[in-house]
Parts: sequence; C-alpha cells; structure tokens
Amino acid sequence: MALQLKEQAFKRRFAEVDDDKLLNYLAHCAGEFVNGPACTDVLGAAVLKGRFGDWDSLLLKIGRKPTPYCEREDVPGLFAREVAAQAEIHKKIVAAMQQNEKNFAFQHAGDSDEELLEYVRGWAKRLKRTPRYDEVLGGEYIRKRFKNDWQRVLHLAGLKSFPDAAPRLHRRQIYLDEAKKQMGVYVEECMQEIAGIMQGKKVRYVAPTDVKSVV
Repeated sequence: MALQLKEQAFKRRFAEVDDDKLLNYLAHCAGEFVNGPACTDVLGAAVLKGRFGDWDSLLLKIGRKPTPYCEREDVPGLFAREVAAQAEIHKKIVAAMQQNEKNFAFQHAGDSDEELLEYVRGWAKRLKRTPRYDEVLGGEYIRKRFKNDWQRVLHLAGLKSFPDAAPRLHRRQIYLDEAKKQMGVYVEECMQEIAGIMQGKKVRYVAPTDVKSVV
C-alpha cells in the first residue's frame, strides 16, 4: 500500500520535471548499489522509462553498465524495503494512537455524559455496528467516566449491549484513521527527500558530455 502511494505521489510530483533532475535522482539511487540497479530497485522507474526509454539505455546515460540479473548482488528490492519500513510506521501509528487517547481525555474532560454518549452513537453509525471501547477514539476515557463499565455506556446510548468481537488492531477504524495520517507524513517525507536530490543537494549525476563510454 505504501509503495503504491509513493509511486502515485512520485508521478504527480515529478512526471514533468527537467531531464537532468530525473537523471540526477537515478544516479543518486544507483550510488546505493554496486551493480545495476534494476528498475525494480528504483522508486519512479515507470516515470523514468516513460521519459527516457528502456532501462539499460537509461543506465548508460548515467554512466552505469547494465548488469545481467544473474550477476547482480543480492539486495532487497523496493517491496522488501517497504516491508521493513512498514514495521517502523506501525510503531509510530501505535504511539500516535496512545497519544490520541491522552489528548481526547484532556480535550473532552468538560463534556457532559450526554455529549459523550452521542459521540459513541456517532461511532456506532460510522462502524454500522455496536463498537467496543477499544474501537472508539477516547473509548478508554469514556468507559472510566461511566464507572469502568462499557456495557453501561452502550445501554445508556441505546445501543446493543453486546458488541461483536473487535477486528484485529490493523483493521480497526481508529488504527486506519491514524495510519492514513502517518502514511501521508511518510510519503511526503519521501517526496521531499527525492525533491532535494533532484535539486542537487545530493548530486551524483554527471552531465552526458563528461561521462566516459561504458562498455
């Protein structure tokens, strides 16, 4: 999912930039590899190939010799690197969710019981079923306000008293809401880094007139 979002963002942000900026970006990416890289190693490869043609010719443009697959070093591709990145993003999501709970308790300490019950009803409408306390942003605080009894909350809110089992954490709406925010931040940070590379803050590309022939 994150890789797809990054590819889409790359296309939106950089599909129309100057050739030299794209080549500088590719050269920077290539600098991370002893051989290659293959198109599956580089974010935005579709944009690069759409601009410059086949991948081997594109590598020659930046002074890199195309490497047969059988001779390439064993390095993780984009997908494998994104899997590793997702583990870090998950930690940030969970940490943010914990902070969100604290923020909710602080921001809604002055709410009336009826305001909190209406808030829970809103979550029931959103989920289209009776929520558990751990499926509602601020659910822990609300439960404590009602004598640590979520069933009492549901009864007073006029909802079915026994909610279904909650889905796994990564499928809960409160997780998905925060994941959307964190993913947006992650993708934007990646795009900012790429923009910096293209602007020459991390220059690796050499102008074609200075590149020696690669044979």
